[in-house]
Amino acid sequence: MGVAGASANGRFILLSRMAGLLACAFSMVLGEWASVTISRELAEREISVEKDEPGMVPEEEREELQLIHEAKGLAADMAKEFSKRRVSDPRNALDVLT
Repeated sequence: MGVAGASANGRFILLSRMAGLLACAFSMVLGEWASVTISRELAEREISVEKDEPGMVPEEEREELQLIHEAKGLAADMAKEFSKRRVSDPRNALDVLT
């Protein structure tokens, strides 16, 4: 509106609209790229942390798995037994913990 009021030439108006459109599009693309990149890096970091923990503190990881299964409605004794089996297979435990 400001460009249209200041200039009688239609080309300037069209040029300013195109510049605004491109600036908006680039801004949205860069914002989305940054968001996805940060989310991916965070997920990769969490996976690497969880991958190392079972070997370092297996009992804590077993308890964490037990709490997860209890929260899903499993009885405490069943959750404990189930978590022991899960921790014995590190890949399986990693799937649940992540």
